[in-house]
Amino acid sequence: MTGRAETRWLEHDADLRLRVRAPDPESLFAAAARAVVEASVEGAIRGEERRRIERAEPDRESLLVAWLNEILYLLSEGRFLPARIERIEIAGNVLGATLAGGPADPSENRFVREIKAATFHGLAVERAGAVWTATILFDI
Repeated sequence: MTGRAETRWLEHDADLRLRVRAPDPESLFAAAARAVVEASVEGAIRGEERRRIERAEPDRESLLVAWLNEILYLLSEGRFLPARIERIEIAGNVLGATLAGGPADPSENRFVREIKAATFHGLAVERAGAVWTATILFDI
């Protein structure tokens, strides 16, 4: 791993499965969130509105699911599309993040896929040496 996060959508019969590899948990969570936004919305996302997300969960897997479901909640109805993650911190099973973005612009943004939720089915968050890997199944 060279310090860059990698994401790859995997084949699955009825849902979407995502595999993310990254050098640290923050990069892992950020890359997964970006992949969800990119799979859901086409077009340039603009805006300088800020949203703060804070979550505490019993374990890293639950934290990842909660984080991604927060992103999906923001996307639902197009009221706030995250353009970028300005800051993300993970300490144990606590996450704090600041997102910048804005509402969907019908002239620029098109919703291409409705992802309903990140699920616990087949969920894995693992560390092997210097590489963190997560596999997440999404209900569509």
